Amino acid sequence: MAAFGPARTPGVEERLSSRPLRPDAAGLFWALTAATLGGTVGVADKWLLLHNAGPLPLSALRATAATAVLASIFLLFHRPTLRLDRKDLPFFALYGLVGVAGMYLLYILAVMEAGAALSTALFYTYPTMATLLAALFLKERLTWRKAIPLPVTFLGCVLAAGLGGGEGLVWRPAGIAFALLSAAAFALYPLFARRALARYSHWTTLFYSLFFGALWLDLLWGTLCPFLPADGRFCGNLPPLGRENIPFWAGLLYLALFATAGLYLADLQAIRRLEVRQVGLIGTLEPLIAGLLAWVLFGESLTPGQWLGAGLIVSGVVWMRFQEGE
Repeated sequence: MAAFGPARTPGVEERLSSRPLRPDAAGLFWALTAATLGGTVGVADKWLLLHNAGPLPLSALRATAATAVLASIFLLFHRPTLRLDRKDLPFFALYGLVGVAGMYLLYILAVMEAGAALSTALFYTYPTMATLLAALFLKERLTWRKAIPLPVTFLGCVLAAGLGGGEGLVWRPAGIAFALLSAAAFALYPLFARRALARYSHWTTLFYSLFFGALWLDLLWGTLCPFLPADGRFCGNLPPLGRENIPFWAGLLYLALFATAGLYLADLQAIRRLEVRQVGLIGTLEPLIAGLLAWVLFGESLTPGQWLGAGLIVSGVVWMRFQEGE
């Protein structure tokens, strides 16, 4: 998933130099690592949902554990990253609510309802949504070249969501809606990032958006789940620690440490060595990786029309990345 989550941070381009960089082996390695980790998020979510833990507890644990990992790294190696002006606390609280808590929860609900492959493909409409939002709210100029991916991505979304299901694929309108809403939540990320990055580094912005996202999810978990059925639909019961539940806890650690915190770290290492456009292009491998893993592990399969739709969505993203390069 795109760095946040699906999990990459739109808006980071504005903090980085646009000078051309020669692709090197290390940069390509980190970019491919980030794309691979992002492609496993939906599959890891689906694996954990099989244990009846519930989307809300899983989202909360994922965000909380990743926040703890990043906080430990910053405390040990770069404490100035954690400095934040008190007057910006409400802003970051809203940032975390929309861009992290909302996106995490909606995405895992999409995976539960529609499967990992289709959810990841539909989630990748977020760059197109971000372009529209930037034109509407940030008054960015929407040229015809930037507008070309909009109908292409829309057609891809229609094809991916509307041509029925292949064998093993769970197709439900609710899942489609959750996937698109998670993309919309993540598309709002650049609007928040534009303001935050004017005052703070990329890592400070990332950490506090994740911190407040985890806080919101933990509050929802503690407030709602005691009064809702623990049937795995929204809330659930975490398996107790023990040998028989090692696969679940190992999967949760993987999701938090590697597919979330590790994804951010790999993404930053890639961006330091490659152009942001190059990293973004390699990142379009995520839906393909997610689709292949979902097919191998869970028997999910997309119809030819749905694969065509996913291809159109990725093509739209690739076109946008090339325009950024210009």
